[in-house]
Amino acid sequence: MAFTFQPQNIIANPDVLFFKADTTEHREKLKTIFPYVLNAVTAADLAARWEIERLQKLIRRKEAELNDALSTVNVWRLEASAWIRQAIDLGLLSSDTRIPDEWLDVLTILRSIAEKSSRQARPSVKTLDVPLSRLAELRKAEVEAAEAVSEHR
Repeated sequence: MAFTFQPQNIIANPDVLFFKADTTEHREKLKTIFPYVLNAVTAADLAARWEIERLQKLIRRKEAELNDALSTVNVWRLEASAWIRQAIDLGLLSSDTRIPDEWLDVLTILRSIAEKSSRQARPSVKTLDVPLSRLAELRKAEVEAAEAVSEHR
């Protein structure tokens, strides 16, 4: 009976079939409940559909949390790599030290750096060669990128 008694402004409007169907909230309620009113779906089907929607929302929320955690971990990895590079530059680590891919190995190297003092630092020309060569590579890449940008203008 709720569908039959409509105010005049709704009845006179040919674009509106049901009261307040122009708002998203009521439109979604009608789309959800209308098949049940017409006996097209059962209450169990409706409950199952609501459960699926609830679980999909939960999955989206968990995926967003996972993406946030992964981005945080990536920031930590980049920061740890920068600390290791800085330790190599300062002579706390040998110049042939490579930054490992495994996080536990990175933590081991960072712990060994933390245990050292500035008196143990042995900066040398060899330890400075690594950042200088990296700087040269970056400058070369910058020049190439600038040339590519100027070509596409």
